[in-house]
Amino acid sequence: EKITNQCFVLRTCQRTLVISTSYFPNEINRAQELVSGKEAYKLLLEIICGLQSKLVGENEIVGQFKTAYQNYVENSEKCTVLLLILEKLFKDAKEIRTKYLLGLGQKTYSSLTRKHILKNKNVESVLILGSGQLAEDLINQFKKKVNVYISARNYEKMQSLAAEHQVETIAWKDFQKYAEFPFIANSIGCSKGKFIDKKFFSPWAEQNTS
Repeated sequence: EKITNQCFVLRTCQRTLVISTSYFPNEINRAQELVSGKEAYKLLLEIICGLQSKLVGENEIVGQFKTAYQNYVENSEKCTVLLLILEKLFKDAKEIRTKYLLGLGQKTYSSLTRKHILKNKNVESVLILGSGQLAEDLINQFKKKVNVYISARNYEKMQSLAAEHQVETIAWKDFQKYAEFPFIANSIGCSKGKFIDKKFFSPWAEQNTS
């Protein structure tokens, strides 16, 4: 079901946010949590500052917010009041990060993934799943260290990333090829990433246990 165009929508691997200056019945009926007024703005600040993330203080959420904002700006049905709120949100979040979160912002999911994987001395290649911002961040983290391969549902974006960063591609859902990689970094959100299940990981784990 399509979300009302006047709403600002942010989808990440952890959450889907729908922000509006009005109440839309369809969105309310589907909401797991409904917050309004000052509490809603406070929650948005915590989210964009990475304080609601599993990795506290991570800054990749800022890029996700900015991408969603640019998409919303191009929406012909955008709400001008909501644009002003979002712009204030960016300004306040920047001030909070500068004053209180320096150091925490240096941590990112991609940098921790690189650190976790490269602690293994025998890493020669890494397969990255996905073609979004996190996937590109992962490519930048790994490409100077090991051979990088990418596989994604969006063929055009995958090819664009491969050409820009000079990495190799693997056909989407080519599980036989996937299984050849002892190290896989999945950037795809939970709702779309369930195609990798126990049927894949059980034999993969047996094959790649070192």
